[in-house]
Amino acid sequence: MLVKLLPDQVSNHWEVLSYGIQQSLPPITYDSPKRMVRILESIMMEEMECWIGTDKDKITGIVVTCEIYEKNSDVKDLLIYCLYGFDNLSPKLINEGMRTLKEYAASKGLKRITAYSNIPSVVRLMKTFGSEDWQYLTIPANGAM
Repeated sequence: MLVKLLPDQVSNHWEVLSYGIQQSLPPITYDSPKRMVRILESIMMEEMECWIGTDKDKITGIVVTCEIYEKNSDVKDLLIYCLYGFDNLSPKLINEGMRTLKEYAASKGLKRITAYSNIPSVVRLMKTFGSEDWQYLTIPANGAM
Protein backbone atom coordinates (compact mmCIF):
# COMPACT_ATOMS: atom_id res chain seq x y z
CA MET A 1 0.00 0.00 0.00
CA LEU A 2 1.21 3.54 -0.78
CA VAL A 3 0.46 6.12 1.92
CA LYS A 4 0.94 9.89 1.67
CA LEU A 5 2.67 11.25 4.76
CA LEU A 6 1.73 14.46 6.49
CA PRO A 7 4.50 17.06 6.69
CA ASP A 8 5.03 16.52 10.44
CA GLN A 9 5.38 12.76 9.86
CA VAL A 10 8.11 13.47 7.31
CA SER A 11 9.89 15.80 9.72
CA ASN A 12 9.70 13.26 12.55
CA HIS A 13 11.21 10.49 10.39
CA TRP A 14 13.52 12.60 8.22
CA GLU A 15 16.67 10.65 9.06
CA VAL A 16 15.32 7.44 7.49
CA LEU A 17 13.39 9.15 4.71
CA SER A 18 16.27 11.39 3.67
CA TYR A 19 18.51 8.34 3.17
CA GLY A 20 16.13 6.81 0.61
CA ILE A 21 15.52 10.16 -1.06
CA GLN A 22 19.24 10.87 -1.35
CA GLN A 23 19.85 7.43 -2.90
CA SER A 24 17.32 8.07 -5.68
CA LEU A 25 17.54 11.75 -6.61
CA PRO A 26 16.69 12.57 -10.22
CA PRO A 27 19.23 13.86 -12.75
CA ILE A 28 17.68 17.32 -12.61
CA THR A 29 19.30 17.92 -9.21
CA TYR A 30 22.85 19.02 -8.63
CA ASP A 31 24.97 18.18 -5.60
CA SER A 32 24.59 21.04 -3.17
CA PRO A 33 24.93 21.28 0.61
CA LYS A 34 21.43 22.79 0.72
CA ARG A 35 19.72 20.22 -1.52
CA MET A 36 18.30 17.93 1.19
CA VAL A 37 17.28 20.87 3.37
CA ARG A 38 15.40 22.37 0.43
CA ILE A 39 13.66 19.08 -0.31
CA LEU A 40 12.52 18.86 3.31
CA GLU A 41 11.42 22.48 3.17
CA SER A 42 9.41 21.79 0.00
CA ILE A 43 7.70 18.82 1.64
CA MET A 44 6.97 20.83 4.79
CA MET A 45 5.47 23.63 2.68
CA GLU A 46 3.43 21.00 0.77
CA GLU A 47 5.11 21.85 -2.54
CA MET A 48 6.17 18.19 -2.69
CA GLU A 49 4.58 15.05 -1.29
CA CYS A 50 6.33 12.18 0.45
CA TRP A 51 4.79 8.72 0.26
CA ILE A 52 5.80 5.43 1.86
CA GLY A 53 5.13 1.97 0.51
CA THR A 54 4.14 -0.51 3.17
CA ASP A 55 3.65 -4.24 3.26
CA LYS A 56 2.55 -5.97 6.47
CA ASP A 57 3.50 -2.96 8.63
CA LYS A 58 6.98 -2.80 7.07
CA ILE A 59 8.17 0.21 5.08
CA THR A 60 9.21 -1.07 1.66
CA GLY A 61 9.84 2.14 -0.24
CA ILE A 62 9.74 5.91 -0.48
CA VAL A 63 8.30 8.06 -3.26
CA VAL A 64 8.51 11.84 -3.49
CA THR A 65 6.22 13.58 -5.96
CA CYS A 66 5.48 17.12 -7.02
CA GLU A 67 3.32 18.92 -9.53
CA ILE A 68 5.10 20.34 -12.55
CA TYR A 69 3.65 22.83 -15.00
CA GLU A 70 4.48 23.10 -18.68
CA LYS A 71 3.41 26.65 -19.43
CA ASN A 72 3.38 26.48 -23.25
CA SER A 73 0.97 23.54 -23.26
CA ASP A 74 -0.82 24.68 -20.11
CA VAL A 75 -0.47 21.16 -18.71
CA LYS A 76 0.18 20.05 -15.15
CA ASP A 77 1.74 16.64 -14.48
CA LEU A 78 2.69 14.67 -11.40
CA LEU A 79 6.45 14.15 -11.36
CA ILE A 80 7.82 11.15 -9.50
CA TYR A 81 10.77 13.11 -8.19
CA CYS A 82 12.39 10.08 -6.63
CA LEU A 83 11.56 6.48 -5.91
CA TYR A 84 13.50 4.22 -3.54
CA GLY A 85 12.88 0.61 -2.55
CA PHE A 86 14.38 -0.87 0.59
CA ASP A 87 13.80 -4.39 -0.76
CA ASN A 88 12.69 -5.93 -4.01
CA LEU A 89 9.13 -4.76 -4.48
CA SER A 90 6.48 -7.25 -5.47
CA PRO A 91 4.47 -6.63 -8.65
CA LYS A 92 1.36 -6.38 -6.45
CA LEU A 93 2.86 -3.52 -4.40
CA ILE A 94 4.05 -1.73 -7.54
CA ASN A 95 0.62 -2.00 -9.17
CA GLU A 96 -1.12 -0.78 -6.01
CA GLY A 97 1.31 2.14 -5.73
CA MET A 98 0.85 3.19 -9.35
CA ARG A 99 -2.93 2.95 -8.97
CA THR A 100 -2.72 5.21 -5.90
CA LEU A 101 -0.56 7.76 -7.74
CA LYS A 102 -2.86 7.69 -10.78
CA GLU A 103 -5.91 8.28 -8.58
CA TYR A 104 -4.12 11.10 -6.75
CA ALA A 105 -3.01 12.74 -10.02
CA ALA A 106 -6.52 12.47 -11.49
CA SER A 107 -8.07 13.94 -8.33
CA LYS A 108 -5.79 16.98 -8.68
CA GLY A 109 -6.65 17.41 -12.39
CA LEU A 110 -3.16 16.43 -13.54
CA LYS A 111 -2.67 15.09 -17.07
CA ARG A 112 0.17 12.53 -16.67
CA ILE A 113 2.61 10.94 -14.29
CA THR A 114 6.21 11.56 -15.32
CA ALA A 115 9.54 10.30 -14.00
CA TYR A 116 13.25 10.04 -14.78
CA SER A 117 15.18 6.78 -14.66
CA ASN A 118 18.30 5.26 -16.14
CA ILE A 119 17.68 1.87 -14.54
CA PRO A 120 16.67 -0.55 -17.33
CA SER A 121 14.36 -2.63 -15.11
CA VAL A 122 12.49 0.51 -13.97
CA VAL A 123 12.16 1.75 -17.56
CA ARG A 124 10.78 -1.66 -18.63
CA LEU A 125 8.37 -1.66 -15.70
CA MET A 126 7.08 1.84 -16.47
CA LYS A 127 6.45 0.78 -20.07
CA THR A 128 3.97 -1.79 -18.73
CA PHE A 129 1.98 1.18 -17.39
CA GLY A 130 2.02 2.88 -20.80
CA SER A 131 5.18 4.98 -20.49
CA GLU A 132 6.81 6.35 -23.61
CA ASP A 133 10.55 5.82 -24.11
CA TRP A 134 12.51 9.08 -23.84
CA GLN A 135 16.08 9.94 -22.94
CA TYR A 136 17.09 12.72 -20.56
CA LEU A 137 20.35 14.32 -21.64
CA THR A 138 22.59 16.79 -19.81
CA ILE A 139 25.69 18.57 -21.00
CA PRO A 140 27.87 20.53 -18.54
CA ALA A 141 27.83 24.24 -19.45
CA ASN A 142 31.28 24.90 -18.00
CA GLY A 143 33.20 21.94 -19.42
CA ALA A 144 35.48 21.59 -22.41
CA MET A 145 33.95 20.81 -25.78
